[in-house]
Amino acid sequence: MTDGAQDRPVDGYFAGREHRLALRVYFEDTDLSGVVYHANYLRWMERGRSDMLRLVGIDQRAAHEAGEGAYAVSDVSIRYKAPARLDDSLVVASRLIAIRPASCRIHQRVIKNGLILASIWTWGVIIALAIKLGRARKRGERFERDFLNASDIDAFHRSEGESDVPVARVFSAGVAEWRRSTTGTTIDKEGTRERLATAMGSSVAAEVDKLADRLNILATVGSVAPFVGLFGTVWGIMRSFSGIAAAQSTSLAVVAPGIAEALFATAIGLFAAIPAVIGYNRYSHAVNRIEARLNRFADGFHATLSRQLEGPAMKAKG
Repeated sequence: MTDGAQDRPVDGYFAGREHRLALRVYFEDTDLSGVVYHANYLRWMERGRSDMLRLVGIDQRAAHEAGEGAYAVSDVSIRYKAPARLDDSLVVASRLIAIRPASCRIHQRVIKNGLILASIWTWGVIIALAIKLGRARKRGERFERDFLNASDIDAFHRSEGESDVPVARVFSAGVAEWRRSTTGTTIDKEGTRERLATAMGSSVAAEVDKLADRLNILATVGSVAPFVGLFGTVWGIMRSFSGIAAAQSTSLAVVAPGIAEALFATAIGLFAAIPAVIGYNRYSHAVNRIEARLNRFADGFHATLSRQLEGPAMKAKG
């Protein structure tokens, strides 16, 4: 029989100012009902603290062997929220709160993966979308302002046509189609207009698809997370009734762990779902506004090129 500890990760990592160490609950960590022993939380927290100190360059073993001192826990305050169980994926999160000449204060949490990771993922997507859409809007406004002030389409295309902006790519698609359609000696005006509309319409659709990327993640988390939390709620209540039946007692000590787990699952489900739904609605609206702006630009540029077809000079012809 092997211990199983060698399969566990030994290295953690920093996420901002917080150190995180991933763990999995094995049979040796639990009682016969599959609930983790309280002492194991202390062991995991000690492992998290040691790994955090190692990553910041403090070698506890070398300091102890050199007689420079040893790191020991002098005071611990623990608040128990919900039980971890067999096969759960856990994260020991450690944050250094205060440093004194001969001591330091560390705040630690042992949390479950799953919905918490979904919540972290959701916030990551929300922040990424905020940056991407905000940048597209500001750069697009500047590009349109410069376009309206430009006197020569060809010169403006040479200077701004390769800009990493959605509206610039729509503009370049229109110029490219214009040049292809006006290179011959005979120009089909109606065909050119139709091809210009198609080219820029396709470019607008492609840019909107890029901007809306990952919105589906927010929609999925927002719709699924409450039901996952509800499943955890039902499971926790079932565990409470099983405990009542096994102990033949309705005391708080028997009922509390399952009820706490149920409420915790509900809270985490809502914590993941609410930001996802708000983010999805907010950024769907932002994408729709950018799409409308791109369509307006495409229509205006199409009208400009259509007027060029009616005149003797074609300034956009290359």
